[in-house]
Amino acid sequence: YFGPLASFEDEVGGLLRRSTLYGFETLSKRGDPHPAAEIPRGTGAVFVYVSLGRVMLVDQHGTMELRAGHYGVTKAPVSFQLADATRMVAIHSEPFTPLRSFGGPIEAKGRLRYVDGCP
Repeated sequence: YFGPLASFEDEVGGLLRRSTLYGFETLSKRGDPHPAAEIPRGTGAVFVYVSLGRVMLVDQHGTMELRAGHYGVTKAPVSFQLADATRMVAIHSEPFTPLRSFGGPIEAKGRLRYVDGCP
């Protein structure tokens, strides 16, 4: 699927939060693939997760390559260039301003013994 999947509003501490869930992919055999996508609204936080493939994320700070298993958050607006065989989700949440950060992929087993061995 390519585009918004669901939207909802809720109240957090007296502040109305509006969130939209997006799904972007280049796997479908139906129709033309859509390698470019954007979340154009100029405010809010955009949370992303790439489940398959590779995405070039472009925001006000530049370009960031995200691969399968990578995740992050940045300030809207943001655009994406999806490689072939790519699937990702994004959640746009207003009116929050995020601290831009990216990570991943998540390791199957951590390297810190005191964390892995916790009861």
